Amino acid sequence: MDCYKFLRTTTTQRYDLIFADPPYNDCIEEEWDNQWEDDNQYLDWLEKRIEVFSKSLTESGNLIMYCKRQFHHKIKIIMDKYLIEQRSIIWVRRRMMDVTRGKTLASGYEPILWYSKSEDYYFNSEQAKVPPKQHLQHRSEYQKGGRLEKGVGLTDAWTDISALPHNSKEKTIHPTQKPSKLSKRILKIFSEKGSRVFIPFAGSGSEILACIFLDRTWDATEINQNYCKLIKSRLKEAQKSIFSWLDNGEDKG
Repeated sequence: MDCYKFLRTTTTQRYDLIFADPPYNDCIEEEWDNQWEDDNQYLDWLEKRIEVFSKSLTESGNLIMYCKRQFHHKIKIIMDKYLIEQRSIIWVRRRMMDVTRGKTLASGYEPILWYSKSEDYYFNSEQAKVPPKQHLQHRSEYQKGGRLEKGVGLTDAWTDISALPHNSKEKTIHPTQKPSKLSKRILKIFSEKGSRVFIPFAGSGSEILACIFLDRTWDATEINQNYCKLIKSRLKEAQKSIFSWLDNGEDKG
């Protein structure tokens, strides 16, 4: 089901986090990314969904949305109509190979828009920390009892999570799949255990799996039947492997 139709028919439901990875429009050859006649039609399509997202958030809710670099400023103008901007996060993808096409620079990042329903938004500052760089780890402030024992605060430029290489065990048939490490970071910072999360463009299912692992309640929509089958298959595998994840001691904050 399309997310717009789903949210219009569940008018009483409110979400603590809406975690959106929409089509970017004309980035890949898949039919679902080339369904609009021009950029304006695409932006109109996206605005309808952003508006209904804004009405579906709790007062402390967040909207996290990936977007195409070329549309970053235009989408921000749209989102400013309905929500409060908190930050644009720059995800530096660090691909194994960035190919320059023509007379320009290679693309090395994707914007992630963070907007909230109000200024009373949820934000877990303890989860927004990363270990210090290796050459600094010996310093006393990073040792047990030091003021930076739990790590240093994340900036809005995320350089430590790479895009998935084609030979990754995690990689599926979905061409724009995001790393589970990135999904888990976003969930840990912008929601808490038991939070209700809506995933409007479920795609490969990575965000759903992260919700399951991190004990978030979720709803999701996806209109591509091949991806729906993929998600169902990944959910079955997740049920088999959830205990091995726990045995590995991964943080479920």
